[in-house]
Amino acid sequence: MPEEDENVGNKSSDGLSVNMSKPSHHKLSQLSRKNSVIPMAQQSLDSQMEVTEEDKATPPLPKIPLQAESPASQKKVALQAKIIQAETTEGSQKFMTMALRWLFVDPVYQDNGTSQGKQSAPKNTTAKDDESSGFCGINPFSRFYVIWEFLLSVAYICTLIEVPVVASFDKSTIKFQQLSIALTVIFGFAVVIKFLVPSNGQTISQHVVRYLLSSCLLDIVGAVPFDIILQDYVQFAETLTLLRLLNVRNLFAVFKSNPIYVSISLQLQKTFKVGSSFMSIFMLGGVLITFLHLHGCFIFLFGKFANFDSASWLAISDVLALNMSEQYIWAYFAAVANTFPITGYQPSDPFEQVFSIIAALVGAVLYAILVGTISSFSFGLDSSGRRYKEKIDEVHEYMTYRKLSEPIKVKVRQYYELKYKGKYFDEDAILNEMNESLKQEIAVHNCRDLIAKVPFLNREVGDGRDSHFLARIAKALRPVYFIKGDLIFDQGWVGNEMYFIQQGCVSIIVNGSRVGELRDGAFFGEVALLGEMPRTATIVAAGNTILYSFGRVDFSNILKDYEDMALRIKLVYEERMAKIQKEKDAKLKQEAEKSPKTVEIF
Repeated sequence: MPEEDENVGNKSSDGLSVNMSKPSHHKLSQLSRKNSVIPMAQQSLDSQMEVTEEDKATPPLPKIPLQAESPASQKKVALQAKIIQAETTEGSQKFMTMALRWLFVDPVYQDNGTSQGKQSAPKNTTAKDDESSGFCGINPFSRFYVIWEFLLSVAYICTLIEVPVVASFDKSTIKFQQLSIALTVIFGFAVVIKFLVPSNGQTISQHVVRYLLSSCLLDIVGAVPFDIILQDYVQFAETLTLLRLLNVRNLFAVFKSNPIYVSISLQLQKTFKVGSSFMSIFMLGGVLITFLHLHGCFIFLFGKFANFDSASWLAISDVLALNMSEQYIWAYFAAVANTFPITGYQPSDPFEQVFSIIAALVGAVLYAILVGTISSFSFGLDSSGRRYKEKIDEVHEYMTYRKLSEPIKVKVRQYYELKYKGKYFDEDAILNEMNESLKQEIAVHNCRDLIAKVPFLNREVGDGRDSHFLARIAKALRPVYFIKGDLIFDQGWVGNEMYFIQQGCVSIIVNGSRVGELRDGAFFGEVALLGEMPRTATIVAAGNTILYSFGRVDFSNILKDYEDMALRIKLVYEERMAKIQKEKDAKLKQEAEKSPKTVEIF
């Protein structure tokens, strides 16, 4: 048997040929992998070969061959994915657009400070060309701008307080660099926002041009940090922070137009029941306090410019040794002393003296304006009450001149108190200045509930004239006033008016006997509107009473324009007359039965 070479593989026990030559490292690794895989494959094969009898009886499921997707279906899936992605992107864009419009464009405030909600809102002041370009500007009544303007006013107030202190007092705890950086950021952002808020029906381009030609330069000067830029070139660089006060000039416009401040003002007027002139007192008081604050700071500022070497500062050199708060209090007191007759700061330097003279004059003017405003407010605070007192004084003089008795004087005073209630108004003159629509609206507001209680005065035809009929009746009503014990009308009189009781009580008297009473909201004498019929009872005021009278002449003039109501009133009149005739016949029959019968003798 020939010898086999070393490289000839021998059969292993598992039937595989194995290379008996010295294997390399790579071959050893391959061999180890094969030896580990073979038993696992054999075990898996054995498990698959274990088939039960039941499985043998069950026929195998047919194999469904896998088909590759056609190019058309692949394009369809890709198109659907693109559509979904586009819809998602479009939804995100719509959401962002709605969010930006909700914040910057939708006018949520009215000019009186109230929330506008879903009411008719003023349109944004933009033109069609701006709308087509996609940007209309920030609405001045939007959520963002109203709140931003309010916060900016707080920054203005802080600037007005802190900047003069930082510029004037060396012992100020606030560093002017930090304050300057903060104001630069705030005022710079305010300048950018102003470019985006058109007003008065202007387009964005028109607004930008107008802003550039008007107040833009002042706003930019107030926003640039000149104090930091020039601190290495100017001796008192911190005093340049006073340029920030140029932006504070916008504070009064914010107080006047911002809906939040307007709402606060209206709420205070409603709470304290005062007019807008009262609120101007607070404004002038704030201006005076601010003026004294600036005056006091400038006293120290001018002293700093002179290195506190003038005679006026040498005389009070101990003030320089005080802390910051004590120095400010002294300066504020000196400002008050210069403005009002208080002995205090006595300047010796000519420049300081001129400044003190000007400050005293300006302060005196502000003080005079404040006093005049307070006087005007106190004079107009209760103008109707003042006119009422003048009216009562005039009535007293008349009663004294006519030598009226004391009981009559008492009733006259009660009458005027009932009619005017301490407030004298010339209501006829006020109403005559209004248009007819407004007068009818006020009349309906005052008398709607009273008229609704009279059945034959209610018109519900539905032709669009029902409210007009009610308004004409309400306008024809006249207020009348009666003191307790006054006779309104007597039984048997032929009446021409019916009455509505707005306030008070009346007694009903029939044949000298009191049979009842009527109170607020009731009516009586309505038969007088139907025809010339005598009163069936006597009506006397049981207390101080306010009535509305409605005359037959006015009613007849109204019925000329409403034929349906004229026919209805005619039927009601005939029913009433038939009822009255029936009552008369029954009364005559009753009297005839009670009278003694007479026997005729022939």
